[in-house]
Amino acid sequence: MKNKTFVISLLLGFVCVTVNFADTPKDETKNRITIPDEITKKLESVTQDLNTISLVWKRERSSTMDFETLIKKVKCLYDYGFLEPVNTVYMWQNTHFYSYHATKNTIKSDQEELPYAYEVKAKNLELYYSPIERSFDGVSFYNGNGSESTEDIPTTSGIGIYTPEQAAKYFVNISAFAPEYLTYCGYKFPSDGKDLGIPQKSLVLFLKEHGNLVGFKEHTGDNPQTCNVLISVPDTKLGKNVIYEFVLLPKFNYAIKKCELKTPEGNIICTIENDNFNQVEKKRVFLPQDIKVIYYSFVTIPGVISDTPLFFENYRLIEVSTDKINKQQFDLRKKYSNPGTHVGDRTLKDTPEGVQYVVPANPADLDRVIESALTGKDFTPTPLPSRAAMVVRWILVLLGLAMIIYAGYRKFIKKKK
Repeated sequence: MKNKTFVISLLLGFVCVTVNFADTPKDETKNRITIPDEITKKLESVTQDLNTISLVWKRERSSTMDFETLIKKVKCLYDYGFLEPVNTVYMWQNTHFYSYHATKNTIKSDQEELPYAYEVKAKNLELYYSPIERSFDGVSFYNGNGSESTEDIPTTSGIGIYTPEQAAKYFVNISAFAPEYLTYCGYKFPSDGKDLGIPQKSLVLFLKEHGNLVGFKEHTGDNPQTCNVLISVPDTKLGKNVIYEFVLLPKFNYAIKKCELKTPEGNIICTIENDNFNQVEKKRVFLPQDIKVIYYSFVTIPGVISDTPLFFENYRLIEVSTDKINKQQFDLRKKYSNPGTHVGDRTLKDTPEGVQYVVPANPADLDRVIESALTGKDFTPTPLPSRAAMVVRWILVLLGLAMIIYAGYRKFIKKKK
């Protein structure tokens, strides 16, 4: 078997499981434990039905410990916005996606190192909203830092453009693309550049395919309330397997009610609890209105598991739509075409930096600006008409219109006589 590394980001980079297939051969004896065909088919059909959908959700974090203690424990030393709420917009249609969320970050300090985020507060550095929008239009991946300028966003608009291969090679933020809410609901969407262009999948079946099914139990009865699925997946960071234990709800087409990620010894790494399910309009999909995630570990401290919760995440589904999405929504080029926007286009030059340029004030100069960035030649912008010249031009246009109207009026009067 070829040596190959795969990253499963059920917990969206917070608890990442790295699977090395070469080190984890499948059990050739074919464990007798199986998921019944009717349940597998139901999971597959429901997942396929989760297409052409737009969602808005809100995430809030909280902890029983004070903020300074928390960020030391999870080693998020520079994230003073760690507990700030986040609103996310996510759209998905035929492997194309768009996501937008705004988080609070600290304004950069002149100092090279700030050991802890609370020292940022002590230096009176304010929090500001940092919007991030990412999309894939079937050809290119876009990473924008916000195209709308407001007083709360003291940043210059900018965008990075990548092919899927370049996104996998240069865009190293693991699970940067994955929609956390939908992942916790039990669906695998693109989580890095290698996933771009791949349809959505059932998370349960995906983990079963790349791990080992070690337990399945459907509670007996005419109308079973739940069924349990246990899947073992190797984690190279921990040097041992981790267990995903899912509780599925047959009456909601086997939606995930609960998921626990734990070690073979039973130490809980993370717990996901879904509640208040509603059926999506025109779909066989049931989505929870509320999700609670309890963390006993974190991606920044792999292998360190607390006996008590470190912090909590609460997700609230705000909007759901199944209306067809305009294809232009996934192409961010036009949205980031305002003068002064910084562009890093790797599709023009396959390097980590790509071709860097600033959108000119005169749209007619754009091609020459890009050519200058590619060749390194000097660029002289085309002068824009002065305000006085523009005023004169508009006066002449208005005079011309007035003369046409007057001539038409004279002609009308003559005919009437």
